[in-house]
Amino acid sequence: MFRNSSTHSTAFVAVVFGAQLMLSACGGESVSAFEAANQAAPQAPAQQAPAPQPVANTPAPAPAPAPQCVNCGTVRAINVVAAQGQTSGVGAALGALVGGVVGNQIGGGSGKRIATVAGVVGGAVAGNTIEKRRNSNQEYEIVVGMDNGGEQRIRVYDPGPLSVGARVSVEGDTIIPR
Repeated sequence: MFRNSSTHSTAFVAVVFGAQLMLSACGGESVSAFEAANQAAPQAPAQQAPAPQPVANTPAPAPAPAPQCVNCGTVRAINVVAAQGQTSGVGAALGALVGGVVGNQIGGGSGKRIATVAGVVGGAVAGNTIEKRRNSNQEYEIVVGMDNGGEQRIRVYDPGPLSVGARVSVEGDTIIPR
């Protein structure tokens, strides 16, 4: 096969040297095999294998950021707000009527007239206040810190499952839990 025995031993040394490089690159050690090959074969000028080049540790590209929700945010506060009720005048009229009747029952002569007028005025004020309280309701002001840095305040009659720190999206005057 081989004509020259030095060619044969050079090939053998090259194979052993290549195996040594592969094993050392993988972390294995076979120094004794390499030394044994060098002792068995005469020393021939061997070509130096190029030194392994360090591999640059480039970080993996960062994943693309998720698209930002333009109407999303976090509930910062839930404030109870008493909304003033509307009056129609019916409460004032009924209060004036009842107050006038009660005032007319008090006193006699000119005192009766003064008591009737005071009853009408007092009854009208009391009737109006009663109607306003009866028509008032409790509202909640939900303060939402938006992801884009803004803030929205929305009034609702029932906050439902919302709590401070909850993630929500805001669409018009509607708050949707996320």
